[in-house]
Parts: sequence; structure tokens; C-alpha cells
Amino acid sequence: MRRGFDWRQVTLASVALCLCGCASMKPLAPGEALTESQRNDAISRASVWAPTNIKSVNFKAGPRIDGGYTYNEWIACEYKEKVMSGASPKFTCETKTGDNIKVKYGARNAEVYGEVLSTRLFWALGFAADTMFPVRVRCKGCPPDPKSHPSKTDATQEFDPAAIELRLAGRTMETHEDSGWKWSELDNVGPNAPKDARTHRDALKLLGAF
Repeated sequence: MRRGFDWRQVTLASVALCLCGCASMKPLAPGEALTESQRNDAISRASVWAPTNIKSVNFKAGPRIDGGYTYNEWIACEYKEKVMSGASPKFTCETKTGDNIKVKYGARNAEVYGEVLSTRLFWALGFAADTMFPVRVRCKGCPPDPKSHPSKTDATQEFDPAAIELRLAGRTMETHEDSGWKWSELDNVGPNAPKDARTHRDALKLLGAF
């Protein structure tokens, strides 16, 4: 479930809530929505935190995940003309392996720095989050500023600094597209929720406010 407002850092909290203990729920078909009762049940049993060893965390390297990138790695890709949501400068391009990646770019784009920092803070403290990798991108066919002039070109552009987002594995659980969730719904803690779930959710709220 994703919160329906421009709260950039809570790509994190949103994804954390997606990681529900829903073993008893049948798998959803692509595009299938939950019923309201299924949604409420999922929220009541959701786990938002897992233990972590903060002293061993390498904030610069970030999480080691499949498809991840190293700090300041050069990424080669080919520009894809795609309408991007949101106000920050970003574009989509395709890597040699056929993966479409979302690239945020620009030294004046606060999300390039802020989202890397916030996602790694959530990760280090044990809260599930999408992963942002600070990289440099060499994009074939990119215009100099894809946000202002999105048409493909014959040139190759370099974007430094840039950040690539990799979504946390999981499924979207909504009653309808972009239905999101509310912070107040974290108070819905059922009898089958993990031990100390309310404490973990309160900690998530405090971190979100921070």
C-alpha cells in the first residue's frame, strides 16, 4: 500500500507496510484488488521492522541486493521516452540486460541526495525501504535535460550526480489503484500481529516525522 501524497521519504514506510505476514491470503492475480476486509486484515498483521546490527552497517555501500550498484558506479543505458510522474527531474532508460531503470538526476535535485540518505537510514534501523543508489549515468539518446525536453536525441549524455531506485520485492496491496494508506491505520494492530508490533509502528511514525 502506498500513501497518496508527496511524501518522498515514505516510499520507505509505504513499502514497509507492504511486507505483511499474509501467508493465509491467496496470491493476487495481476491487477487484482483486495477486498476491504482483506486489506484491513493485512494491515492488522503487518510487520514493519526487523532486527539489524547498526554497528555493522556500511552506509556508503548500502544494501547488498540483486541488481544493486556500487557507490558512484558508471551505468550505461539507452533512453526511453516515458512520461514520468512527480515534479523532480527523472527519466527512464534501459540497461544492456534489458532492465528499465528510473534515474533521478541533477546537482540541484534534492531527491538525488535526500532519498539516498533517508532510505539508508530506514534500512540501517531495520525498517524495510526501497533502495536508492548514488551513481553516474551515461545515457545513449538522452536529451541534456529530459524533464524539460523529453524527446530522444542521437547524442549520449552523462548525468553526475544521479540516483537509481530499486523497488523492494513485494506486491502492491490495495482495494483500487493508488488507494494508498493513512498513518492512522497503523493503529490497527490485530491479535495476530508480531510481538511488540505497536512499539515498532510507533517507532516508524517517529522516524517518518524525523
